[in-house]
Amino acid sequence: MGAPVQAVVRQSAEARGISEAQVKAEFSAGIPGGRMRTDDECARAALFLASDYSSAINGAQLDANGGEVMY
Repeated sequence: MGAPVQAVVRQSAEARGISEAQVKAEFSAGIPGGRMRTDDECARAALFLASDYSSAINGAQLDANGGEVMY
């Protein structure tokens, strides 16, 4: 979890008077993969796209977010 997401978690916890762990659990419950993805996991997706393994991919969007719908 990167600094921007950590800041949202911290601010939400402080505003609601609950623990950061509770906020993370709430966020994770809405993700089909069941957990928030790490910076390393997102970076691996970017590395894949920069590698020869992605040579057949063209014009596609890759969401490295565990299935969370983001608008």
